Amino acid sequence: MPFTYSVSVSDPAGALTQAETEGCLSNLRAALDIYARHVSGVGELEILLRITPEFGGRASGRSPEAVAVGRLPDGRTLAEAGAAYELRTGSDPNGATCDIELTLDPEYLRKFIWIDPDPATRSVKVPTDKFDAVSLFLHELGHGFGFNGYGDEAGHVAGGFLTTYDAQVQFQSGYPVFTGAEAAKVYGRAVPLSPGDINNYTHYGRVEADGLNLGVMEGATYSPAGFRWYLDKLDLAFLRDLGLNAVENPSADPGGSRFQGFASDDVLSGGIGADTLSGGGGSNYLRGAEGDDSIVGGAGFDDINGNMGNDTCVSGGGDDWVVGGRDNDSLQGSEGANLVYGNLGADTCEGGAGNDIVRGGQENDVVRGGAGADYVSGDKGDDTVSGGAGADQFHSFGDAGLDRVLDFSLAEGDRVRLDPGTTYTVAQSGADTVVSMNGGGQVVLVGVSMSSLTGDWIFVG
Repeated sequence: MPFTYSVSVSDPAGALTQAETEGCLSNLRAALDIYARHVSGVGELEILLRITPEFGGRASGRSPEAVAVGRLPDGRTLAEAGAAYELRTGSDPNGATCDIELTLDPEYLRKFIWIDPDPATRSVKVPTDKFDAVSLFLHELGHGFGFNGYGDEAGHVAGGFLTTYDAQVQFQSGYPVFTGAEAAKVYGRAVPLSPGDINNYTHYGRVEADGLNLGVMEGATYSPAGFRWYLDKLDLAFLRDLGLNAVENPSADPGGSRFQGFASDDVLSGGIGADTLSGGGGSNYLRGAEGDDSIVGGAGFDDINGNMGNDTCVSGGGDDWVVGGRDNDSLQGSEGANLVYGNLGADTCEGGAGNDIVRGGQENDVVRGGAGADYVSGDKGDDTVSGGAGADQFHSFGDAGLDRVLDFSLAEGDRVRLDPGTTYTVAQSGADTVVSMNGGGQVVLVGVSMSSLTGDWIFVG
């Protein structure tokens, strides 16, 4: 069952206004609700937000109490974060004091943090010069749940205690990595950690190429301004390694989530909000739902569908299916033989490199084949079509609407392909060649002289 919680604020100097306090509380509760939808437990957590100018003018999060839960083979004591222990056992090691303590500098809040006016949906655009408060609280709560340890900045522990996090940190080529079985399964290998001062080994991500940006507990390579962090499939795997009951195959919550796949095959589904889904190296099944979703495939085969909302869907590099679904979508293939299909709505569809099938679907679309020998079809509606480099087939049919082909090249081997049973006439109209079909549909070859068209440049079949 989802865990329950209570929240309180300590601001002894009265540094925040009432509006700032209420905004912080609403954003903190939204972050806790996101965790509660994905993590179950039997205890009720007390969360304290301290307003004080500490920790270098930033924010922090911790579980004040640690509970000894075992002894390691080398004789050192294994300690579990008090908040995690309470969720797991139902026993409160802190008594009446808080289970998770968050500290926030009031000037840091005012200079750098944006309080979301609608944190439950996370649908309002984050200002380009601010960092989202819900993201901040998601991150600091993660430290409270157990992303913490007794090591130095690089993760070396000198004392006689290790946290459940420390016990799963090793070093590869001199850098810290997290070796928990659940996290390694999701990421495909040990997860690189951040060897720094402020963003130290209790965060993941070492360089941009790790592919870990914008996850909740990402550290060294994040670019916070104007972006949101989202609870990630990897974050939940870390929590399972720390002993918590976190879901393995989540669905996105109303506030939007980013569920990223890495080495294995993934089945990821979005929810009501604006979701970010990212596939990994395996074969991924990626589905948005309601809301304006951003979906990026991985290196293997991806089956991508944005469904409802104005979605942005991008192939990850394999032979992928990229489908927009309803509303006005932006669809992008990449290297490989992609199927790119706008379906409903006024879509922009591009095949990318490789021999692609690119179709607009209904309404007025922009359809581009890209490099390679592509099959390009505007389908229904009045469409703007281009094939790109290579010998392309421009498809149409009797009641397709008006398709304007911008780059027909007989020299490159381009052809016009009409459905079986279609009858047509060809005429010159100004600088363009116009193919008119039974049913009222037309294909306009922009800037192409009819007299230059020889051989089987048009066929029915």
